Amino acid sequence: MKFLAKDIDIGSRDEQQDACGYFENDFSKFLIVCDGMGGLSGGQIASTILIEESKKLYSQYNEKIDSANLFFETILKNTQYSLSQKVAKEGKHIQPHTTVVFALIQDNSIHYAHIGDSRIYIFENHQLITRSKDHSVVQMLVDVGEISEAEMATHPDQNKVLKSVNHERLDTPTYKTLPLKQESNHLILLCSDGFWEQVSSNEMIKLFDSKDLQKDLEKIVQLAKKRGGEYGDNISAVVYLQKAYAERKENLSAISRSTIGTLKAQTRTIIKAKKDEERKQPLNDLSSSKTNHTKFNLRFIIPIILVLVVVGILAFVLSDFIAKYSDKNGSNETNTTIPAPLLTPKPIENNATIKINPFTVLFNLQNIDINKSCSDINQTACYEEGKKYYEHNDKIKALEFFKKGADKNETNAMFVLGNMYEFGEGGLKKDINKSIELYQKASSMGNTFARNRLKELGK
Repeated sequence: MKFLAKDIDIGSRDEQQDACGYFENDFSKFLIVCDGMGGLSGGQIASTILIEESKKLYSQYNEKIDSANLFFETILKNTQYSLSQKVAKEGKHIQPHTTVVFALIQDNSIHYAHIGDSRIYIFENHQLITRSKDHSVVQMLVDVGEISEAEMATHPDQNKVLKSVNHERLDTPTYKTLPLKQESNHLILLCSDGFWEQVSSNEMIKLFDSKDLQKDLEKIVQLAKKRGGEYGDNISAVVYLQKAYAERKENLSAISRSTIGTLKAQTRTIIKAKKDEERKQPLNDLSSSKTNHTKFNLRFIIPIILVLVVVGILAFVLSDFIAKYSDKNGSNETNTTIPAPLLTPKPIENNATIKINPFTVLFNLQNIDINKSCSDINQTACYEEGKKYYEHNDKIKALEFFKKGADKNETNAMFVLGNMYEFGEGGLKKDINKSIELYQKASSMGNTFARNRLKELGK
């Protein structure tokens, strides 16, 4: 059975502003749902561009993604840049905005992030473990106890979200990571509000027992459309079903046992047929028959028994190995040999500001022991400590270590500090002159990333 599925429907709207997708490689699975907002096709533009930027970045990885949070943040920054370019070209009247929910599944964990009211539901063994909390007015009302969870879908303020992906500012997502127990079954469902407003979590759970995940998801989407009626919203959902490791292994072992059983039955049938043939021979051929029977036993039965033993051993040894990869079904949309670390820089148009994540280019540098002190003899530890805090979105604390590293002439710290000045991160005011000064100093000391950034800025 295929363990990934997606479906989307326009509902009763005139335009489809939702977008969704899933991508996978040998190391991870990446799921995304967007719900566009904005007049004159602005929502459709925003959700489409966000899907494109997600696919583009994920396709550059043919290995494990070291930091899911930085991966998500890079997508959001690139999307904001693309949207700002779109607005600059076509005019502010389009107002592109979208919600988003991401999920990255790798190494028996799920990393997810969301902005707005597109949701992720995580089920384990037919029980809801968690769902994301919306960035919306009605979620705030639920949190303070003014309305119930059940009233969210029909509340008059349901469509008022507090955060979005847009062309003007970079709203901060909510990041979460959750381990996935190998001995449990898991259902991961991402959806827009057009889906969760009409479908209860108890109805979502039924997908656990699906024999055809794509077909059953389509049925639920059509159910949501029917319930939405003439004012129904766009509907989109992506589902991943992860079977327990023990269950997958048992299924493979059952197949192996079945194969061995079939071989044994076939062997018994052949032996019986041979004996029946010998019984039909004349009495005067008895001695010859006994001789042939002995040769038959030696030439045929013993090799078959040996084959059965070898097959059994191989099935036992390989079952663990096969089980780890048994759920890798569906199309692989990211068949690429491009190495992961670098994003293709976007050209500067009309003096537009480029939002980049400094760690996009520094992700995969050689790991340093961050427990070492940030000292004169270990300047790299200053950068590594700063990177650690930056990854956990504590940019003020990260700034402290990057400044220490830059003071000690650690060029990667200079580069990232320059980037933070350029975009006003960590409480800093935007200061392009200070940024260029840091880039130039790092470049003069041989930092390739700083040199490239200066070229992009025309310096």
